[in-house]
Amino acid sequence: MLAETKLAMGMTTDANDAELASLLMAAAEDLKIAGVTLGGRVTFTVQNDEIVDNCTVTSELVKRALITYVRKNFRNPPNYVQLAESYDLQRKQLANATGFTNWT
Repeated sequence: MLAETKLAMGMTTDANDAELASLLMAAAEDLKIAGVTLGGRVTFTVQNDEIVDNCTVTSELVKRALITYVRKNFRNPPNYVQLAESYDLQRKQLANATGFTNWT
């Protein structure tokens, strides 16, 4: 998930890995608060001063929402408003979609 996020953001260095990993975990928590079932976990560990990606999310829709959250919250993007609107829409759609919630 970290590699996919860096690719989506056009990053090639590991310099921001800790911040990106933190944002991915925050995104996962935000989706959970909205009632979205991630279909996997978003976790990272540190080994030998390197961040190890232990994520098991397989849904491309959930991955896109996680990445959009990161793009929206990484530093101060010039297109913050569009990213915020996009993420909010993705979160709402996932929270209301069959197969992405535990609502009964």
